[in-house]
Amino acid sequence: MAILPGTAFIPVAAVGGGIIISKMQRFRTVNSIAWLLVTIGFSLMTQLKIDSHKGIQYGFQVIQAIGGGMVRDIFKMIYLNGTNSR
Repeated sequence: MAILPGTAFIPVAAVGGGIIISKMQRFRTVNSIAWLLVTIGFSLMTQLKIDSHKGIQYGFQVIQAIGGGMVRDIFKMIYLNGTNSR
């Protein structure tokens, strides 16, 4: 139950990242922002203590999950674009 907030936001962020990329027709900016969110979320989670408030833990998970969902979607698009459909 403790990882649910992070896991719930990954598919939402993947869809949101895909929509943003399709509207902008550029993925590098979105990719940079996504990796920044992953790095910030992970860095914040390393600062947690055993007795940290649950809301803070969930918030840090959500930050990392939003970035991770967008990165996952970007890599999927890059892979599917590079393969031949023969």
